[in-house]
Amino acid sequence: MRGSGARQGAVAVVPAGGVGARMGSRRPKQYLSLGGVPLLVYTLRVLKACPELGGVVLVVPAGHVAATRGLLARHRVPALDVVEGGVSRQESVWRGLRAVPAGPRWIVVHDG
Repeated sequence: MRGSGARQGAVAVVPAGGVGARMGSRRPKQYLSLGGVPLLVYTLRVLKACPELGGVVLVVPAGHVAATRGLLARHRVPALDVVEGGVSRQESVWRGLRAVPAGPRWIVVHDG
């Protein structure tokens, strides 16, 4: 998010791999819009504004990686990486942790 800042401070892993099954939606809830902006973008904008964070690794549902990268580009929200989630939240967080570049002092996990 802030270039070399990922090597210092903190990096956030944002598991957003849900499929919206409980909502009964055809689209995962993190991609639903509120005021014309996907919910996920609101979360990432708040994290981007945090000066202690050097970046975000976003974990998304299987098959949504490319589309999510496009969404982030359209809304000008950077991410260090976008990776595919696993079959459980635990596996998704693990995949996000593995994608964090070397160097941050802290890693935080924030639900997407």
